[in-house]
Amino acid sequence: MDENEVIALYGFRSKQEYIYRTNRMREITGASELIAGMYSRFTAESPVPIDADWRNCAWSELRKTFDGAVVYEGGGNLCILYRDRPAYVRANRFFSRMILDCAPGLGLIAACVARTDDFGADMKSLRAAFDAAKNSHLTPGFCNVLPFTLVDRATFQPVAIKQAVGSELVESSRESACKREAYELMGNEKKLRGKFIDDIVDEKGKDSLIAVIYCDGNSIGQRLRKVMEGNGSLYSTNVEALRGFSVKIHEAFVERPLAAIGRALSSQKESRRGYRVVIDHGDEITLVVNAHVVPMVIDTYLSSVEETDGLHACVGVAICHSHDPFSEVYRIAEQCCESAKKKNRGEILRGGANASYVDFHYCRSGLTGSLDQIRDTQEARFTLRPYLYRSTDSSSVDLKTFLEFGGRIAKSPLSRGDVKTLGNVILASASPELANSSRFQLEIERLKTKEGAGDKSIEEMERVSGQLFTRLVFDISNFYDVWFAKDTEDTEEESGE
Repeated sequence: MDENEVIALYGFRSKQEYIYRTNRMREITGASELIAGMYSRFTAESPVPIDADWRNCAWSELRKTFDGAVVYEGGGNLCILYRDRPAYVRANRFFSRMILDCAPGLGLIAACVARTDDFGADMKSLRAAFDAAKNSHLTPGFCNVLPFTLVDRATFQPVAIKQAVGSELVESSRESACKREAYELMGNEKKLRGKFIDDIVDEKGKDSLIAVIYCDGNSIGQRLRKVMEGNGSLYSTNVEALRGFSVKIHEAFVERPLAAIGRALSSQKESRRGYRVVIDHGDEITLVVNAHVVPMVIDTYLSSVEETDGLHACVGVAICHSHDPFSEVYRIAEQCCESAKKKNRGEILRGGANASYVDFHYCRSGLTGSLDQIRDTQEARFTLRPYLYRSTDSSSVDLKTFLEFGGRIAKSPLSRGDVKTLGNVILASASPELANSSRFQLEIERLKTKEGAGDKSIEEMERVSGQLFTRLVFDISNFYDVWFAKDTEDTEEESGE
């Protein structure tokens, strides 16, 4: 080990804000692709020679022909060991200029500490320096436009480029142009997964419901710290463990689930096979699918993740129409995922185990305000969301229970109007407890009679859910048209009424 060596950590600020700054899907996908390939492009093109061969997991210190070596890449960060601080500074100059050229608007964060013989101590110091840099750096901004300046209406930045697209002249900011260029340079295999939104819906104008699904791994940062702290102070042992962990996480949360989702969707009818992958990096996936296949996609994703012992994830889903502003819908999906993670953290604090949770929201009445604000004013008192994905207790209400009873009711003699009436009775109450009023009970008894002797789904649901019965009924009613209706004629049309 050279006593002049430094170990550095890189990351990007406000990645989601950068990706979803516009509603144009090509630019959103291109921005995600830019971020995903930024580290590999940097290590390949840097004037400071960097050994980027880290995926084989073996660690052999800095070789003489290199001035830097990638320690690991994962969790949105890149860690590099440099021969000395001047090499780190030269590499940073190049990296900063590269971002200004090919990804303007993306904020780079970097920090370094001197290397010692104790890997754990070095990483602890490096993380503290990185957090300090993150908190002290200014968020990148742009020059304000003047009254006579041409403005890109998607980003509200000055128009810098005019390009002919077919017979149309497109004016855009430098940032938008770079994102579109990144999309066009994507491989054909990825482009084939990137269906246009209107190709994903059942029928434009009649049933144009789509869903944004945001999937994120649970407690990956904590697992990463345990990997770093659990292998002594030796660099070789720790670096190899970190590299193996990073490869395992990407395979478990991205590669294997996406392959499984693709196979599952291929068995659907033609209008529901299409999907669009927006983000597929680290332990995170964001994709757009036909709203009617969401339960299958969630089950496929989470069952694939949980094939690896001890791994769990949370999923947030926002259902909307294809013409709704995508960036706002994504924000709701992300907040649904955070709601699920909050539920998981709360259960862990109460002594429970780490588990997968799912939250979902139907964007019916506009996209103003956060998920918490919408829930507080509309449905927080009535819903069971978020749901535990899979419970080991047969008497508890989990996602499987919700989907099972929704499906059973759809196959029963009950009509769509019967189900909606139950939901409206609950919603008209001041609380779910008041929903157990004479009016609600009268309606329940009427429906039990309508079911007949051959179908006892309402009685069975009432027995399984107990005091949560009205909340479960409310959620089934709320999503009946999307996931349980007998045919497409029962689904909500473009008006959302």
